[in-house]
Amino acid sequence: MKSVTFENPECKIADAEYTICNSHDFDTKENVFNGEIHGYANSTAQAYAEKYSRKFIALDEKPATADLGDVNGNGSVDSSDASLVLAEYSKIQTGGAGEFTESQLKSADVNKDGVVDSADASKILAYYAMISTGKEPSWD
Repeated sequence: MKSVTFENPECKIADAEYTICNSHDFDTKENVFNGEIHGYANSTAQAYAEKYSRKFIALDEKPATADLGDVNGNGSVDSSDASLVLAEYSKIQTGGAGEFTESQLKSADVNKDGVVDSADASKILAYYAMISTGKEPSWD
């Protein structure tokens, strides 16, 4: 394996040195990965790469025209996107720093009021409900 690419900036990666490796040195008992980990800046992929001294290559940020409502960038709008919006809103409301990328902020602000909040999460859930029941989805 020469490289591995993580397109989900919040993916779960097992916290062990051998999770991403392509050889094992039996003399030193060390797991080795001499390839590259590709992912978004400030992602779990970058954190893993830094923790285990792996080479990290940042992917270009998703285009600003990211799909409205598709906060996790998986190609669909569903309840997980709404959950991410609520988690981000909760962090900010309790004095924490938001963690969304610029692209995620643009995708999450579905009512286009410049704020990512519970109103956006509600609209995402309503949109998802329309899709789930076979209705033509609309942000209105």
